[in-house]
Amino acid sequence: MPGLGDLREDTKHGRLLGESYLRAQLGLSLMCLTLALLLAASYPVLAALVPAVRRASVAGLPVTLIVLGFAFYPVLLGIGWFYNRQARHLEARFTELVDPPNVPPDA
Repeated sequence: MPGLGDLREDTKHGRLLGESYLRAQLGLSLMCLTLALLLAASYPVLAALVPAVRRASVAGLPVTLIVLGFAFYPVLLGIGWFYNRQARHLEARFTELVDPPNVPPDA
């Protein structure tokens, strides 16, 4: 069973474990980046396509300014929270895989 010794000794199994962990982290990063970019770009595109959205105002402030200035911040914080949570989960799974608890170390 591949483990921590494979990572230390840079064996074929260790490289495979490391590459799979990096691939999982990259996939998570790209997913969160894509989601953030789609959300950030959606409102300006909507405002460009629908002029009524661009002209709307609340209490004298343009709705575009309110949405871009205040509404996206909590959404981006949520994406960051999700990324952090998933990255910790991936790291915990990787650590459990290479150094499982209750298993004696390699001799």
